Amino acid sequence: MEQRRIHECVIVDEEALKDKEWSLFIGRYQPLHEGHIKLMRVALDRGDNICIGLRASDKTDSNPYGFAERIEMVEKAFEKEIKENRVKVAILPNVLKVVHGRKVGWSVEEIKLDSETESISATKIREAQSDRNESEKLGQES
Repeated sequence: MEQRRIHECVIVDEEALKDKEWSLFIGRYQPLHEGHIKLMRVALDRGDNICIGLRASDKTDSNPYGFAERIEMVEKAFEKEIKENRVKVAILPNVLKVVHGRKVGWSVEEIKLDSETESISATKIREAQSDRNESEKLGQES
């Protein structure tokens, strides 16, 4: 059995994965926020195992978190499920499309959440964090 640990919840281990089915969530998660977590919990609560695909993104104002920071966010949000082998993280290239041919044995599903949750915006969260950081810098300079 070949196993390679990349990070606490990123394990390449075919034996641990082969008899399970997974739901895949793909995103930048810049940051992983309550809307993402609530969406993923819907799948977990109905019995799905989930694989969180972290898309590669250069660090910029709109992508302030690297892989390690985003993995830590996942670990904090899903500590119990990671220990139960129900949540995994996959590092992905910058996937912009999921493409398939005919019936391929899997489906694409949209989970609708309440309007308050669906209105959560990572862009607004990043802007608020940036404003807080700027205020802290100004406070230190005075």
